[in-house]
Amino acid sequence: MLVRLLLDKGADVESKNSSGQTPEDLANACSHLQIAELLRAEATRLAKCVAFAMGDHQRLGAGSWVQWLDPGVVLMVLEQV
Repeated sequence: MLVRLLLDKGADVESKNSSGQTPEDLANACSHLQIAELLRAEATRLAKCVAFAMGDHQRLGAGSWVQWLDPGVVLMVLEQV
């Protein structure tokens, strides 16, 4: 799927056009529901990665263990995402 390829190459799912619409908004507007779901899932995954990197364990829903991770381990994980 072309959308998956673009996401794998770093396409920004949070970008907005001049009307303020995200790629997910446009996919929904055109009834491309599978693409909208893929974009929503990618945005969620990225938000969790940011929360993980910032040690925001409540946003992750993972419990307080995140705050005790070594920063080097966090960087290593993020490089794999």
